[in-house]
Amino acid sequence: MFKWLTGRTLNDSEAENQLLSSSWHYHSGYVDLEKIKQALISIKYFVETQNYFEYYFTESEFNYFLNKDDLSDSLRFKKNSRNGVPIRYFKDIILKMFNVDVKDIKENYKIRFLSIFKNRDPKNLGEHVPYLSYLDTFDENTPKHFLNESGKQATKELLWLLYSVVPDFEFCPILIKLISFSLIFLNKEECFSFLKCLIISDYSVGKNELCKIRFKLRFNYTENKKLVVAFISSFKNITYNTGKEIISHFEKIGFDFEILIEDMFFNFFLEYLNFTFLCKFYFLFLNEGSKILFRTAYAILKTLKNEILDITNHDKILKTIKKKSFEIKDINKFFSLVFSYKLTQYNNNYENCKVLETFKPSKLGNYYIPSINGDSCILTDDEIFELWNIFPENIKSKDSKVIFSSLYQGNSLEKIYEVCSDPENSCFNCFTVIKTSKSDVFGVIMSLPFDKNRNGFYKPAYISLFILRPYVKRFDVVNSTERMVFCADDKLVIGLEESGPALEIDKDLLIGFSYESHIFKSPCLAVGNSNHSGNNFQIDKIEIFILY
Repeated sequence: MFKWLTGRTLNDSEAENQLLSSSWHYHSGYVDLEKIKQALISIKYFVETQNYFEYYFTESEFNYFLNKDDLSDSLRFKKNSRNGVPIRYFKDIILKMFNVDVKDIKENYKIRFLSIFKNRDPKNLGEHVPYLSYLDTFDENTPKHFLNESGKQATKELLWLLYSVVPDFEFCPILIKLISFSLIFLNKEECFSFLKCLIISDYSVGKNELCKIRFKLRFNYTENKKLVVAFISSFKNITYNTGKEIISHFEKIGFDFEILIEDMFFNFFLEYLNFTFLCKFYFLFLNEGSKILFRTAYAILKTLKNEILDITNHDKILKTIKKKSFEIKDINKFFSLVFSYKLTQYNNNYENCKVLETFKPSKLGNYYIPSINGDSCILTDDEIFELWNIFPENIKSKDSKVIFSSLYQGNSLEKIYEVCSDPENSCFNCFTVIKTSKSDVFGVIMSLPFDKNRNGFYKPAYISLFILRPYVKRFDVVNSTERMVFCADDKLVIGLEESGPALEIDKDLLIGFSYESHIFKSPCLAVGNSNHSGNNFQIDKIEIFILY
């Protein structure tokens, strides 16, 4: 290919130098170049392909599109995109495609960042990220990616920020792959800006506008289910023998065809195509939408028809197709097959398709990062998030304020009663956190702060216990009792039974007691002490917070 363009053959050293040169415009701060190299058939082939794209998508053509008002309906741009856009133009063209105001990119990102994370470093939130998927960690969601640790952290950060744009996505396995791949070419501020525009435009499309099917697979689980089945139905109904033979073969060997299609779509073909092909697929997906997913799946199956029909063990289907797909070398021939597949409203009547779920989303966790007025000397950022995650639903989205800290206000139960009775605090939900000398962390959540003016035991409208360290769990009231909370001069008692209290604190805030409780179905809260010194524990720190 390169020889045809230049009259000479590109050697391996020249190809390596071009890959490393600044003209390739991947964002090196996030990218692991070794991972990209491993995903190439050869560096030489990748570079030759880019040079081929540049031969047709010239700099003058690039400048023409940058100066054009709108690219969405440009047939000239669509034709050029299908021929191939050089990677070095990706960033500017993508921002132009989604009408991003490049002057305000950093400022918009900063404002959104501060509104979500407030005064916290997102690195301290660990794996607590709204992945909008059915898996838990970054690596589980994206087993194949090209990012270093900075890139992975940037992806997590972006998922938080994008979640704040439209917070009611139910399930979106493609989003994390789209972010991680975009960070190869754009920095995180640019990535956020264009994806925000893309999400808003996609999300606003009416669900019954079949003519706008290009938007419907990207960010909504309901449409995702429908369109996966729609593609399978469409594939079976087209006139090519390719689809019928493969489907019949899968049925014969006992392989569920839907598993393959969902795996292709939800993984964004990251485990199927080599990096040279992925770059072109990625850009086409941004420009033309979900049809490219259908068409690319079709092209893979048609290209690998003979190899697929030779597979006799259904357990080897995915592994073999991934391996053979990666080895496809003729990019022009492959993408000519991509565009030979037609997806229309006539072969895509998905409303009448039966939906079979092989991937089921789990219930979303809590994705609110609280603001705390005052510093906690007990809770880390990660533990703050963990605690909010186990809060009752009605207080999950509240911020908090430290009203008592034994480190600053002394070891005095009387002082706790004083701050809790303050009119500025007494009407709010609250929680108390205790850290022991063994570094156990646990506490109590209540509808109102402790009330010393009550005579004897009283029952708050709501009360529960929790353990935050060494594990996280909340314990609600299972067997109600009249002896729930007792605020005395010499001690504070919660959940008193014959065997002892669920929690008791002495007046000097130095010693506490905790017994297994039938009221809360809770163990001794001081887990580190229960196996050593019994049910009493030494208190290191106590903090009380109100929620507002």
